[in-house]
Amino acid sequence: MANNDMNYIQIAIYSPGGLIYNHRGLGCKLQTEEGGLSILPHHVPVIVSLDIGAVVVKRLDGDPDYIAVDGGVATFENNTLTIMATYAIRARDIDTAKVEIEKQNAQAAMFDAQQQDDLSAYRRAKVELSRAINQINVSRQRRQQG
Repeated sequence: MANNDMNYIQIAIYSPGGLIYNHRGLGCKLQTEEGGLSILPHHVPVIVSLDIGAVVVKRLDGDPDYIAVDGGVATFENNTLTIMATYAIRARDIDTAKVEIEKQNAQAAMFDAQQQDDLSAYRRAKVELSRAINQINVSRQRRQQG
């Protein structure tokens, strides 16, 4: 278990499929429903709801790791950050061609829902579009860094 004498944090990210990420880092940035949040060693304990967005971990070597999450909950206590995401994928594992197709399908579904005046279907398609755009952006961020 982490203790308060460490100059790093332990980051674990889970999604329904299991553990996605488990490493030490110098810090972590994440997108909450209230806005951006940076977590550094010795941060006060927090529990926050996550929005669709990127989790960026600054590794011990200073390089970043990027993980796309589709919402969830993050807790931080005793220099341990635990993220329980509704969906999470590391940038290196994103199939951008597949996600581009998902983006196009979501755009088409939004158009169809709008034409049929189906607000519920429109909202679902809009969330799917946001998820696809998030994965594309996270994948791009990683490529630009490396």
